[in-house]
Amino acid sequence: MHDPTIVAGDAPAITPHRSRWLTLTLSAIGALAGIAGTATLAFYPTHVPFALAVYLVSNAAWISVAIRTKQFWLLLMNLTYASLGVIGLIR
Repeated sequence: MHDPTIVAGDAPAITPHRSRWLTLTLSAIGALAGIAGTATLAFYPTHVPFALAVYLVSNAAWISVAIRTKQFWLLLMNLTYASLGVIGLIR
């Protein structure tokens, strides 16, 4: 059926069942990677490069969630965090 609330060319943020599960999986990966990065810094403060790499995995997952669900501020926030993580890995 045609949904009259969708303008031509616009796709709904989350469409089929499969897409919803992918978004939930990416959200879980982002959250768990963020927790793992924080735990790494808490228990092994000398392993900063590893923690930053884990944070980048978290950021990549959240960036894809933000793109899939069209959340601009979530995208901007995680692009900023990812940029800081890359700078931290370079230095």
